[in-house]
Amino acid sequence: MITLPNILTFIRIIGIISFIVLFFFEKIWLSVIVLFLSAMTDILDGLLARILKQESDFGSFLDPFADKLLVVVTTIILATRNYIPWWLFLIIFIRDILIVIGWFLIKNQNFSSLKTEPKFSGKTAVFFQMLTLIIVITSLAKNSYFFIIIKPIFFIITAFLSIISLLDYILSFKNFYSNKKH
Repeated sequence: MITLPNILTFIRIIGIISFIVLFFFEKIWLSVIVLFLSAMTDILDGLLARILKQESDFGSFLDPFADKLLVVVTTIILATRNYIPWWLFLIIFIRDILIVIGWFLIKNQNFSSLKTEPKFSGKTAVFFQMLTLIIVITSLAKNSYFFIIIKPIFFIITAFLSIISLLDYILSFKNFYSNKKH
């Protein structure tokens, strides 16, 4: 379904490719801008879908897929270059993989339509993941004591929120299956 929110989500996916190219050609400020704009499309697409009454099964699948793709690709790039700690990458990656597996298990059982509602804990975790990634990449362009101090703090906050979010999704998944069995 072609809607403005879905177009914004596709732009975010294209932004991932643009980010990769810019980052590898060491156009750090441009890659920060693309990453920031891609993150902003995440806010806009959901908001516009609700305002314009254009929420759809396809959009509710595509939006979180684009989020996970953007975060995981960016964290892989940064972790392989040792710009973020591997433990943070693993927390984010495992969280996203387990959420996707849970989603497919529910959908494969025909328990519901493709449409899913994001959790506040998930949105908060993704917000801090993106903010942390933007801070890390910005620190590559502008090295200062501010970034030296702030990065580890954001690594810890992001890891904590990602774990809380994962536990929230696991609990929801468990409750969903418990309710479906009765």
